[in-house]
Amino acid sequence: MAVDSTGAPFQPSASKVTLTSNYVHTTDISALNLQKHDVNYEIVKKYGNQGLSGYLEALGAVTAVGSDQFKHFEERMLHEELSLAAANSITEANTANTDSMTFASVSAAVQASLRVNAVIRFSNGDMGIVTSLPTTSTFIAEPYTTWTGWNATEATVSAVFNGMKFIVVGLEFAKGTDQPTSLEPIVDSITGRTAIFKESFLVNGSDATQVVHVKVDNGMGKSGYVWYIKGEGDTRRRFEDYCESSLMFGKLATNADTGVTGQDGLLTQAEAKGMTDLSGTMLTDARVDAWVDAIDRQRGPAEYTGWCGLDLSLALDDWMASKNQTTGVGEQNWGAFNNDKDMYMNFGFESFSRGGYTFHKKLYDMFNNRGMAGSLGYRKRALFVPSGVQKDPRSGLNIPALQIRYREANGYSRKMEHWFTGSAVLSQPTSTSDALNCHYRTERGLQVFGANRYLSVSVA
Repeated sequence: MAVDSTGAPFQPSASKVTLTSNYVHTTDISALNLQKHDVNYEIVKKYGNQGLSGYLEALGAVTAVGSDQFKHFEERMLHEELSLAAANSITEANTANTDSMTFASVSAAVQASLRVNAVIRFSNGDMGIVTSLPTTSTFIAEPYTTWTGWNATEATVSAVFNGMKFIVVGLEFAKGTDQPTSLEPIVDSITGRTAIFKESFLVNGSDATQVVHVKVDNGMGKSGYVWYIKGEGDTRRRFEDYCESSLMFGKLATNADTGVTGQDGLLTQAEAKGMTDLSGTMLTDARVDAWVDAIDRQRGPAEYTGWCGLDLSLALDDWMASKNQTTGVGEQNWGAFNNDKDMYMNFGFESFSRGGYTFHKKLYDMFNNRGMAGSLGYRKRALFVPSGVQKDPRSGLNIPALQIRYREANGYSRKMEHWFTGSAVLSQPTSTSDALNCHYRTERGLQVFGANRYLSVSVA
């Protein structure tokens, strides 16, 4: 019997002894096929748990961090969508439709995008040039020709321009004028943090018969025995589920009375900063096209992976069936899966394309399980995560849209710690307790890049 040692952190022993080094988790038993005479390398198991954590691990998006906080920088869009304030935003300098008017920006971010001699175009077709920025919230502009809708009453002019969108077309100068002031690029600093998660499982001394020894070959020329405990797998799997749900739903703890730090999870960040479509009752062409339009406005990638609750997944199936569209796996782009069609299929994804964007969808147990997010209405929800990689503007390194960060320093890793205490079962007791305690501990957080590009949707 051969065992891939790269997937199992244990060392077989020459005899049937119960040491920490030759312990194998119950949850690994089926994946390693330890209960079969010959290993059947099932590709479905090769990529670990078929949840978001297993998906990220398969893509290598799990990296160490040396402190309890991690940071990255995100550049803003080169061209922001600009608009005027919603009310009382226009002041006339005089009574001619060719004279300057003072406009109020809807926000400081809009005002920061403007400079003297900026050429602006309003959504009604009017063109103007900024002549001054008298305050931090207003600017004065002269029309290139005339202001549309102008008349002698200021209220009528305000009604035309209030809340109107506009863009900066460019900069134009008269002869002999000086250079413009610089426009400082805006880069946002995004800080996340790790949180500590723990669990324990106890086996009393009287139940030592639950220990099972299996003879294996570690694939490196060394054979021997490993052992596991029946029943421990449920605790470990529950702990792994808790870790994943914490990374999905976690919040930063601002209440000091909790005694913990917390950390903002994926859904917390995506629903606060990303795109949402949470009010529709069914999926239609117009609604899916609205997703594509929103993604395009945020400069999202051409490929997304959707983690779906059952009801939302069925609604997508019905919509795709109505379009008479088949999966067409031979025609898809496998960029999110290292261009590996097998990896894509083994994760159970289905795909559809719309407007040049490809969406891979998959049922997500965390959203369906009634004891987890299924009880919170997430069977009707889906989260579409941008695929591919981005380039860090500081280091120049390629980074994924999402990755798990865990604490590690000086050779000590808190990615997933597992150790034993007690005097039962162990060949080398650590205490006089007539029991074996299995302990689990991890310190990790989720780093989300470009949360504005994530899409949350639901069906009623």
